Amino acid sequence: MSMFGNFIAALVAATSSFSASVVDMPLSEGFPVVQDYLQDGVDASAEIAQKSSYIAGITVIDRANGNALRFNDQLSHTPFEMQTVGRLPILLYAVLKDEAVTRGDVPEIVSMMQGYSGADTDAMWAKYGGKSIITELATRYRLEEFEAGDSWKDSKISSFDLARLMRRFLDDSSIDAASKQWVISMLQGTSKSVAGQDFSWGFASQKVASYTQGSVSQDGSDTTDYVAWVQGWSDSGTDPMVRSSIAVLGQDMRYIAVVHGNFPSKTPNEVADKTLSEIAATIVDDVNSEISDKKKRESDMKAKRFFVSQAKEFGEFVALPSQVDEVIKHDDRFRSSSSSSSSSTTTTSKSSGTTVEKKSKTKKSEKKSDKKDVKKTTTSKSSSSSSSSSESSSSSTEESSNEGVLKL
Repeated sequence: MSMFGNFIAALVAATSSFSASVVDMPLSEGFPVVQDYLQDGVDASAEIAQKSSYIAGITVIDRANGNALRFNDQLSHTPFEMQTVGRLPILLYAVLKDEAVTRGDVPEIVSMMQGYSGADTDAMWAKYGGKSIITELATRYRLEEFEAGDSWKDSKISSFDLARLMRRFLDDSSIDAASKQWVISMLQGTSKSVAGQDFSWGFASQKVASYTQGSVSQDGSDTTDYVAWVQGWSDSGTDPMVRSSIAVLGQDMRYIAVVHGNFPSKTPNEVADKTLSEIAATIVDDVNSEISDKKKRESDMKAKRFFVSQAKEFGEFVALPSQVDEVIKHDDRFRSSSSSSSSSTTTTSKSSGTTVEKKSKTKKSEKKSDKKDVKKTTTSKSSSSSSSSSESSSSSTEESSNEGVLKL
């Protein structure tokens, strides 16, 4: 054999030996697989959407665990027309800029959200600045996939930015707890049938497990289903035919879920509505699985701390003091880690009469809403590609060495 042939033979042998040693390497038993309920829900929902020819972004944020994001690749970064979802940024901007809104002195806002009044929505769009509503919110909350249109209906946003818009509003320290509670209460109380139009699809009819009970109430004892929702809709035959469902889920408002996209224009309304309901049910089932997982509930300190912090901020709107005590009473880790807490002042919510706590401000207003969203990396090829693509598009991305996640 020639010298070159010997070299090739040696190279092949070395490669084969190396490959075999990797394949045959025993796996460590010290790292048990932890089920990611939320990513399971997003993945299954994406399959439902694909089978129904529904082109949509799906995004879920877990506020208790570093604002971790689960999402369906590039579709979650694709802006779609907002249509009736366009009422949501008007609402959030109005609450941010006008104290009269949460005092009940702007009834058109309630009519816009709970009555789905097109005339009042047009009026509020004009009153608070039209396109500047979109551009100012996009700047304030660092949203890069949020595009102002000529009207609130044809403005565009991705599911990724819809989820972050809601999350960053709830974490905005310049907005008091009473105002945030007013928004969530109104969205929870919206009728599922407005002017003869059925809005019971999507997240609107879902039930989320109580964190303190670890289950969904079967006897109607809960005063709320823990779902604050907004629907995006345009009729069959229109182009684009929009279907979207956005929700803040949980007793402590821990999860934000968004399904936002388009159907083929000739899709029957009932088919589109059924698809959204199947997707929402899939996501909520996995949210409930996570909440009801007793072992995970006992060990998840981040979830416990988040629940207690929300109860401190929102008072009985989130939990009774006895419920908070029940969550932490047997957990010495929580008590020792919570011995030094930040000072807070107590205020009263005019909307419900309950006492809430407003965190004292320690930073200037321009430092507001500086919490980062965290994007979970997954083992699937599709999730990996979407994470890396988002990383390259964000100038503020940094890698976390501890949790194997990407921070935005």
